[in-house]
Amino acid sequence: MKIHLKQLAQTLPNTPMHLPHTGGETLTCLLNEAKADEALDSYYLCLEGELLIDLPYGDFVHLKPQEAARIEAGKQRKLTPVGRTLLLILRI
Repeated sequence: MKIHLKQLAQTLPNTPMHLPHTGGETLTCLLNEAKADEALDSYYLCLEGELLIDLPYGDFVHLKPQEAARIEAGKQRKLTPVGRTLLLILRI
């Protein structure tokens, strides 16, 4: 099965869905402003734009297109887009 993630995210922004064989919930986001995210075990895949993930104690992750990061459960985080950002979030 072939899935075009960027097209899917643009078509269904901010819509939870279940992708085959992932075992978790997937959320596509079109971010224009910063938002807090749930402290769940999550993978973040930047599809377009750039994303800063602010973590406790001044740590952060900077994602560019086609880059991904995993943040473990229990860590508070804030998602801050740099301009318009298209993001895929996979919750495990």
